Amino acid sequence: MTRVLGETARDPIPASEIEVLLSERPLDRITFTTDELTAVCPVTGQRDFYTCEIEYGGRSTLESKGLKLYLSGFVAVGITAEDLACHIAEDLGTRLDVPVRVTLTQSVRGGLTLEVVASWEDEF
Repeated sequence: MTRVLGETARDPIPASEIEVLLSERPLDRITFTTDELTAVCPVTGQRDFYTCEIEYGGRSTLESKGLKLYLSGFVAVGITAEDLACHIAEDLGTRLDVPVRVTLTQSVRGGLTLEVVASWEDEF
């Protein structure tokens, strides 16, 4: 595994390389939110901008720098919001081995705001 915390790292990493930290006690909810997620519309080729909320619970937590590097890997990927939410939920749920919910809110485009929610392993 590539260690990114405390190291100089700028390149995207796969979910499997995000460090997982353990807390002393299980937590009901852990939430990460970012407005720096971007991907490419597979139809128009235009950049899509998202607010991304990632929620899960338990004793394991994702190290935030690794999570940011993982999410930065989508910047040039042609993918719909629906598929992106499912992809992130599955990747992170598999990494943590807990249920994960991902909510993506796409920036307004053509007067419409799109919000999609994907869960991995259904507990939400």
